[in-house]
Amino acid sequence: MRLLFVISLIALVPLGQAVAQSSDLPESVRALIPLAEEEGALHVYGATLNPRQVRAFSKSFNDRYGTDIDLTMSGGLHSAKASEVAMAHRAGVPTGIDVFWTGLISAMVDTGALMEVDWAGHYEADASLTMGKWGLRTHDGHQSMVTINTGRVAADDAPKTYMDLLDPKWRGRIVIPRSPYPWIAMTYALGEQETVELLSRLITEQEPKMLARYADIRARVLSGEFPIALGTDIFSLKKRGAPVDHPDIDLLVLSSSGAFVLASAEHPAAAKLWGLWAVSPKGQATLEEARGYSLAETPGTALNTYATGRRVAHVPFDWRLENHDRLAEIYLEILKRAGS
Repeated sequence: MRLLFVISLIALVPLGQAVAQSSDLPESVRALIPLAEEEGALHVYGATLNPRQVRAFSKSFNDRYGTDIDLTMSGGLHSAKASEVAMAHRAGVPTGIDVFWTGLISAMVDTGALMEVDWAGHYEADASLTMGKWGLRTHDGHQSMVTINTGRVAADDAPKTYMDLLDPKWRGRIVIPRSPYPWIAMTYALGEQETVELLSRLITEQEPKMLARYADIRARVLSGEFPIALGTDIFSLKKRGAPVDHPDIDLLVLSSSGAFVLASAEHPAAAKLWGLWAVSPKGQATLEEARGYSLAETPGTALNTYATGRRVAHVPFDWRLENHDRLAEIYLEILKRAGS
């Protein structure tokens, strides 16, 4: 089993601090602002957001830089879109996307579809947030989290480990994504053999309901149709008083997402500003408020609260690039057999 560790809390600026004026930004970042204003627009592909959330992102982003940039945000299945972007880049076909906001970039790396950006050296971002030569870590994904409906599962009865999901009392009562990604991340923390065994037993012994959309998983748990889910978070729902929670599982597996500027970006200056905004205190506050996203190190966020004092396995970016495609095939085959 790989080493599990407790996240060291980084003393970041509190979320409520006022937005820095452009004069407080590094000169290299200030130089991007007039270029971005001239570009006038920006398309970020990553999360599916409602109009209210998009307005919140747009206002916060433009307020930070004193700009009036037309921000478009769209989302969908990242693995399919990454392959589509890679093929489009090879063919020299514009995608209309400036920032791919994701953790799944393996399909794009070897094609040169991603722009190399010196986030830490040139733009003075925190070096710990860089993702290879391309990305800037904006929030920590947690696709392996367990969720419960508190009206149907008492806190004392909730799973405390992943192996607890194999308790016969949960047979037919668990919903999971039809996706390999939770299990890829879990492999780093538990080991490949252990994760293959866990998923195989979960499928054969517990007969979970498998759904394609994460929003549907959250809805099924929220309604009480299924008392337990694996593979999504409910921080935003819980904040609004919904009867859902994350039980006290002994391990938190984090697999980060970041801002990746496409090599074919029509608005590269605005794209870089967006990534830098997302990791700023104001950006983190907006991500948390609008979507429940944050870096685990950002004080005051739901993820930070859940991570504090817990065993955490933070899947390294290089490990993901090396193992993603191979592990995806293994876990997709297990899921495929379950659906046949």
